[in-house]
Amino acid sequence: MDRHAGARVATRAAVAREGERPPRRPTRGWAGAALACALLAGCQAQPRPAPHSDAWMSWRTLPAASPTRPAVPAPTPTRPAAPRSRQAVSSDADSAATLDRILGQAPLHAAVAVLDPGNGRTLVRDDGSHAFVTASIAKVDILSTLLLERQDAGASGLTSAQRALATRMIEASDNGCANQLFRQAGGAQGLSRANRRFGLTHTHVHDPHWGLTTTTASDQLRLLQQVFTPRSVLSASSRAYIQRLMGQVEADQNWGVSAAADGSFALKNGWLPRNDGTWTINSIGGVVRHGRLLLIAVLSDKDVSETAGITLAQAVAKAAATAVGGP
Repeated sequence: MDRHAGARVATRAAVAREGERPPRRPTRGWAGAALACALLAGCQAQPRPAPHSDAWMSWRTLPAASPTRPAVPAPTPTRPAAPRSRQAVSSDADSAATLDRILGQAPLHAAVAVLDPGNGRTLVRDDGSHAFVTASIAKVDILSTLLLERQDAGASGLTSAQRALATRMIEASDNGCANQLFRQAGGAQGLSRANRRFGLTHTHVHDPHWGLTTTTASDQLRLLQQVFTPRSVLSASSRAYIQRLMGQVEADQNWGVSAAADGSFALKNGWLPRNDGTWTINSIGGVVRHGRLLLIAVLSDKDVSETAGITLAQAVAKAAATAVGGP
């Protein structure tokens, strides 16, 4: 799973078992008033501010983009087309062929699903026969479940303590914070109940190791539709809150589906070293490309190294986005 401060003392064996590994660099600091997640038991972290408003979104913009943050295009109110598991609808046959070549040459399992919510154009390369371990992309599911449960209870968003945990869980991919929120969301039973409402049909939540949950690219695309489109059981404020955190991930996590963006992006990545020496590398999120919002999920396992997995994820994301949204 992902880097966090509490994993510094973990051994490599424990890392492989729990899906955690030490960070490559210290967590960045924040100026001004901050709510210290480190004060919450089991979540070791440097102080970070609580979100100011559930309705406020801040998507990270690529350095090469215009200094003015591009507006995030609002999806049309029409219902997005359901992801299809076999055939793609492509605006660029050559790009689709390039994607198939990349996937065919990869000596591992890999899948991708892309949707343009504005017009329903969809591309899926995921036959559903292979279950991928989620690693830390499961944290989006944890947060979505918790927000849905708070909605059902008539609450207005998360508590201040939960917001501190959620900020660390998504932005810094802190596993200790995720452990706490997983329990508060009802564990595997809570996530499974929410996933049925989200429309996830091939996601099986692991308890207690949420990072060993298995899923498909098609299911992750359905989850992204819940987070990024109005045809969702999540409220507008809940969706905006998740997008805000995904738009502010730590700088060293700006890889994966963000490679397909030419504007802003909001994502969550997962990376997990396995006991056999291979890696699981996943990336999900929304990207702005040619002024349009695309939702992309890329999953892979048996990567020979972390670097190889990231390189593959980015190549797949770019090829799939080009096939759907044009070059």
